[in-house]
Amino acid sequence: MSEAAVAIDRLRELEQLLTRHEVTIWPERLSQLRREAGLDRAELKRRILNLYEGTMGSLTDLTISRANGDEVEDERVANDQLSRLRDELWKEATDL
Repeated sequence: MSEAAVAIDRLRELEQLLTRHEVTIWPERLSQLRREAGLDRAELKRRILNLYEGTMGSLTDLTISRANGDEVEDERVANDQLSRLRDELWKEATDL
């Protein structure tokens, strides 16, 4: 499997996690990026890494929380999954 395909799979996993917990905005952003995955590798890399830029509103700032209106029983487990997927996506994107 190509590095781009692995990154796209990770985007899908992240999207599914956020959708499952009814997180707003981010699942659609990730879905749109996947739909544009036919981009060349450099552009795909740039767009994925751009998700991590800044603090407020960036992927690195995202948490799954009942206080945010998300549907979650165990916030720690959900956020551990989120952190793992986010870290894997970063690594895969930097390898593109």
